[in-house]
Amino acid sequence: GEDGKVHGVPNLVVEIVSPGNPTRDRVTKFRAYHDEGVEWLWLIDSESLDVEEYQLLEGRYVSAARCARGQTFHPGVFPGCAIDLDALMSE
Repeated sequence: GEDGKVHGVPNLVVEIVSPGNPTRDRVTKFRAYHDEGVEWLWLIDSESLDVEEYQLLEGRYVSAARCARGQTFHPGVFPGCAIDLDALMSE
């Protein structure tokens, strides 16, 4: 919007999970995104760079994809997309 803030609910949220407060990112924010109706959520571990993708289906988040560093991430939100995490992180 003109005030520089995002208005409405995004389709995808990418959350970097902090090693200092993982409960805030994995529980508190997870619930907030659920309550707001965010359809897709990625949780990225800031230390291991593992990625977890969740999709909101029938009122609850279900695991859509998981990927560890060194693997190629195939996100459900972007069919046909392949993300090489090692190449991305080495940039």
